[in-house]
Amino acid sequence: MKKLLIVSLLILAVVFPAYASDASKESVYDRVMRTGTIRCGYGLWGDYLSKDPNTGKMSGIFYDYMETLGRNLGLKIDWTEETGWGDYIAALRADRFDAYCTLVAWNAERAREADFITPIMYMRADVFVRKDDKRFDNNFEGINNPSVTMVTIEGDIYSKIARDEFPNAKKLQLSQLATEAELFLLLYGKKADVVITENSAGQNFMKSNPNKIRIVTANKPFRSIPSSISIRGGEARFQRMLDIATIEMLNNGSFDKIRKAHPTVDLKPAQTYETK
Repeated sequence: MKKLLIVSLLILAVVFPAYASDASKESVYDRVMRTGTIRCGYGLWGDYLSKDPNTGKMSGIFYDYMETLGRNLGLKIDWTEETGWGDYIAALRADRFDAYCTLVAWNAERAREADFITPIMYMRADVFVRKDDKRFDNNFEGINNPSVTMVTIEGDIYSKIARDEFPNAKKLQLSQLATEAELFLLLYGKKADVVITENSAGQNFMKSNPNKIRIVTANKPFRSIPSSISIRGGEARFQRMLDIATIEMLNNGSFDKIRKAHPTVDLKPAQTYETK
């Protein structure tokens, strides 16, 4: 009987090598529990997550969120690797880190291969133009024109919006590790006509560079996009642990303290209960 079992396992390994490999592969949850550490990949983006180039010290909303979440779980957070938004899913699949611990906007394309933790905020996205440009006020359809140039960052949510919703506009695409300031400098320098990105990035630029750019006049934000950290698809136990730890922070007020320390115009998730 024992010999028969061994032969059967060998046959499975030969005929279904992927099955044999997956069966012996350690889950992300099991590895995190064994090591006591969540390895974080990250992308740097303004107030959400930043890194001092001289000291290496990190700060921002997602830094404070993950460090608090780690303490609540009794786990260490290891900020392992900076990776662009266009490459983070491949890095998760290659086990280079356990979670992409930065601002990730939900969309269907990413959901094919990655999962998302409960949103900690909804990004307010707006359309930005030069101060004196009135062509697109209450006329977003006017952007979809070959005479209009949109500047985007490769792999981020706004490059997909530009591609899908404004296919006729010209695209000026920056590398994945470009900063939000580079977008607005190209806009102000007349290398591009339109930037679509989160409101807080534009507000920061306008504060430092008054009377250079503005938000296109409209009745409401261009988009409201759920945002959270992201993990490899199919890691249900790991996802559930992070979801519960995040919901606890949203409900007990600890994430509100983080928001107050890093003011943004992002939208707060609604509470999951109703009082009568």
